[in-house]
Amino acid sequence: MGEGIKPQTEHARYFLSQIWAGADKGFISLVSKNKNGIFPAFGDITSVPELIDAFAERAGSADLYHCMGILDSRPEKGRSTENDMIAIPGLWIDLDCQEGTHNAAELPNREEALELIHDLHLRPSFTVWSGGGLHVYWLFKRPFYFVTPSERQAAKELSSRFQNFIICRGREKGWKIDNTSDLCRLLRLPGTFNHKKEPVRVEILEDSGHRYEKEDFDCLLSEVPSRPKPAGPASPDNNVNLDYCGYP
Repeated sequence: MGEGIKPQTEHARYFLSQIWAGADKGFISLVSKNKNGIFPAFGDITSVPELIDAFAERAGSADLYHCMGILDSRPEKGRSTENDMIAIPGLWIDLDCQEGTHNAAELPNREEALELIHDLHLRPSFTVWSGGGLHVYWLFKRPFYFVTPSERQAAKELSSRFQNFIICRGREKGWKIDNTSDLCRLLRLPGTFNHKKEPVRVEILEDSGHRYEKEDFDCLLSEVPSRPKPAGPASPDNNVNLDYCGYP
């Protein structure tokens, strides 16, 4: 691995420690993707540093992702779906930008995307530059664990409504924003690299420390439909089938 593309493992460790602060059970999932396929790894929520260290050597040639949900147990045969998730840390959005490599042309540039988020008047907990867009996080004060199927459904609807609100704001400006609200969504891991073209570091732009209660979003979402267009795209049909998990 060349000096210029060494991962910043301390950034990845710190980021995941903040994302999952307060989590006390379950498994996290990290995924690497390169020309040879898609390779997941799972670790107990208490083993984040060890899992990051094991992944570090892949960052020079592979795209590395983390899953936005905690799993109840290690899945069989690499499969992971929304129904395997038992907790989420907050809400998020993936905003593709003109500076990246994307199929869509109707995209904001980086500054316009940052302005769109600023105009929500809900300061993000983290804003991450993915190498081609913004991954923005609004973390809860403690992870939202699902005890019942109805609680999981409530989490799905909250995530969907929140993203639909931002999607509609973007549409008013003529921009295309993908729905990435599924509970097993994969987002790029800070401190690693986006390898779509020349390697670009995935880096934290803002770490505000802000945390929210779920109820803090009620006024914002009071008139937003609970069933927007389904999240997508699905994962590539590759060596490992991670159902419903999209790759930005």
